[in-house]
Amino acid sequence: MTTRHSSLLILLLTLAWVGCAVPDDGPTPSKASAPVRGGTLHIAQTAPNSLDPGQVDDSYEAALVNQIHDGLLRRDSNLNLLPSLATSWQISRDGRQFRFEIKQGARFHDGSPVTAADFVFSFSRILRFGPDLASAAREYLSLIEGADAYARGEADTISGLATDGDHVLMVRLTEPYASFLHVMASEIAFVVPKHYVLEQGDEEFSRNPIGAGAFRLVSWTAGEQIVLERFDDYHGNVAWLDRVVVHTPPDPVAPRAIAAFRRGELHMVDLTLHGQSTLPAVAGPRLHRRRELSLTLLAFNVHRAPFDDVNVRRAIARGIDHDRLSGMGEGGQHVATGILPPGFPGYTPENKRLAFDPRYAIDTLEKSLPESLDEIRIAVPKRGAEADLLAEDLCHQLRAVGLEASTHYLDWGDFTEGLVEDRFDAFILTWVADLPDPDSFFYPMFHSTGSTNFHHLNDPALDQILDDARAGSTIVARMDSYRDAEARILSEAAVVPICFSTTLLVVAEHVYGVELSSMGTAQMRLNHVWFAPGAITIASSMPEATR
Repeated sequence: MTTRHSSLLILLLTLAWVGCAVPDDGPTPSKASAPVRGGTLHIAQTAPNSLDPGQVDDSYEAALVNQIHDGLLRRDSNLNLLPSLATSWQISRDGRQFRFEIKQGARFHDGSPVTAADFVFSFSRILRFGPDLASAAREYLSLIEGADAYARGEADTISGLATDGDHVLMVRLTEPYASFLHVMASEIAFVVPKHYVLEQGDEEFSRNPIGAGAFRLVSWTAGEQIVLERFDDYHGNVAWLDRVVVHTPPDPVAPRAIAAFRRGELHMVDLTLHGQSTLPAVAGPRLHRRRELSLTLLAFNVHRAPFDDVNVRRAIARGIDHDRLSGMGEGGQHVATGILPPGFPGYTPENKRLAFDPRYAIDTLEKSLPESLDEIRIAVPKRGAEADLLAEDLCHQLRAVGLEASTHYLDWGDFTEGLVEDRFDAFILTWVADLPDPDSFFYPMFHSTGSTNFHHLNDPALDQILDDARAGSTIVARMDSYRDAEARILSEAAVVPICFSTTLLVVAEHVYGVELSSMGTAQMRLNHVWFAPGAITIASSMPEATR
């Protein structure tokens, strides 16, 4: 690997991504409008398990962590990297060493200063978390030299982390990683205050954190709401809003949120899985639309019968007629042509799935299914009626080709717990990219050591392709590797791609400043949001009817 190409690759990959980004086509306020400070924003989402950035493992937690905490870098709505707590950074020619200058005067919510030592502590603590916590964070932070030895308890410090005074952080990687700066802009690399975490402990911090973000946590009432308040000493753009109230009703949240929006009790609601047909009939709502770096897929546990038989998996893949699935082509859902969604480097528009062939599916399943098999249950997170229709359509199509299948709906917490504890034979999952890099789709889900390889695919040849892609010295080489990986995964049929999504966010007419990126609503920063002058903000809780 040449030293020249590694640093250049980081720049080129970022430029390539930005060139592919599709802008948010939501409306903008008139030129006469100007932001004003004040008001309480009301939104709703599934309740998080933790507000610790090191423990983020889903988009619901990320959405809140992005308000409370902050990191060295941030992304704008077009995924350009911008300074945040780092005022500048330098990269060595070999792409392995990074030097970050940390902003002087930046403070945590308790008034204590943000220092380089806090970043070293933040990264180090994640590597010592238990196996059920921070798996995604450890996966990326293990790129740092000495991280694995520290995680195993073989070293007292991480050799690849160092400070030079209070305001310089130095990071050294084992091998170059093209998107490491994007890792530093993600939730897993957000800083936490060393003194406070050591005083409170990890469990208490996960429920009652302080961070360096634009909003501070005021209260968290389980099963009801989380209240955030503007942090006036924020180092960046101080929020226009006074408060954000995040309502957390039981799953499925979306239909409750849509009903509450219709009644004027919420300011915005995500319609991505529900389409424009559910657009609330209220005066002047603004619809923001943006292609999302996400994939909804049907996955099989390849260690369990009948899915340990590749012929069964391929037959199922060939037995699904994507064009006839509920909701395809409407609102936010589009038939998936492969694993990588549009917008990623390496995406190509042609259909790469196994071809629909019901006769092949029927004949193969008749030969391959064990006689003792009565039915398979597909685990599905509760997302609302429209998402349920998609799951039921899938089961109907599978029954038509000879596989008795039914749905097993679970609340989000039970669903994620089931994934981690390996309870499911098959499941439907929507994966949203952690980073704007194909590696964040392929490595976590399909490498044998991947943090979210819940289908237990173990293919040494595929592992080698993905390892080579991570270490590739040119964009062309990396993208060729990812195309090879995609073809191999689809042939093995450990998963069946179902649909790509477009984020559909409907916003009340008097709310402005919404900046939506291709990373979905989880990455949206609310410090830019403001109410039109004179607007009356909502000051009520979600009524009993929405719970």
